[in-house]
Amino acid sequence: ERKPGDLLLPEVVFGARQTWSVDLPWRALLAQSLSFPAYAGGLLSVATPCGSVAAKSAYLLDFPLAQGVDMESGAIAAVASAAGKPFVVIRSVVDPAGQSLPDAATGGVDAYGGLQALKLMRGLLRHPAACVDLMRLGAQMQKALKTLRAVAPGLQAGRVA
Repeated sequence: ERKPGDLLLPEVVFGARQTWSVDLPWRALLAQSLSFPAYAGGLLSVATPCGSVAAKSAYLLDFPLAQGVDMESGAIAAVASAAGKPFVVIRSVVDPAGQSLPDAATGGVDAYGGLQALKLMRGLLRHPAACVDLMRLGAQMQKALKTLRAVAPGLQAGRVA
């Protein structure tokens, strides 16, 4: 199982009805520019949030090559493919497969991941113990962001174009 902060550089994106290959030479250049490991394999892109261990397990049973699940990469892959453009996927794990997201985390954001403060506060008032889970999730997000920041120089330096 991947852990928070692990870098995913998949070779393929699995969608519900389609699979897309990333630009493998571009991916290889990016991987070579890193001083830490990146996980290859695939990434499953789904249309609805996947916050429970049960949902993640079910998806990953159906797609055993997937190193993770997200909601964005399939749409990006579809647009790039339709336009005949190469693409790569760069993801960092926040919540691993063995961890369910607290309801306050999923109920306190909109469809685009934007904070809905009133919904979040209502959820925390109903379930104050979720504060501990949200703090842990926040720390995991910081690990993921640190990983992504470490990838950025390889992109900005022009080593990958």
